[in-house]
Amino acid sequence: MRNGTGRGGLDGPGRNSHRITYLKSARGRTNMQVASRLQVDSVEEAGERGGTIIVRCVGGLPRVGQTYTLEEGAGSGTGAPHFVLNRIERYPDVFVDVFGPPHAARVHVSGASPASLSRGIVITSTDDGDFIPEG
Repeated sequence: MRNGTGRGGLDGPGRNSHRITYLKSARGRTNMQVASRLQVDSVEEAGERGGTIIVRCVGGLPRVGQTYTLEEGAGSGTGAPHFVLNRIERYPDVFVDVFGPPHAARVHVSGASPASLSRGIVITSTDDGDFIPEG
């Protein structure tokens, strides 16, 4: 169905819940900017300056080098921890630079300790999201 409801429609899981902004390109076309969102499944390793987390992509296209923080309403703010995505492992010893929904991956982050993260928490990219041309 393409009417915005049901399987395959526009209102699928997580489709309406991510941060979207619209930007004008140099040619006057509108581009949609979608923030990458990762849902925590488990924390495998947690050190003082980073660790390893099992996540599921629930929006956008997470890439190596992006910075993430807790999603709005989940304790985010000026004192919220920030994580930099350093490595994405899709399968044992198979590393990629980017992945998308609904896939899961083992990711290594640096910055704050992921020890405070628990199952179900969503972290959102704070830097520029993915540009998806409209029209």
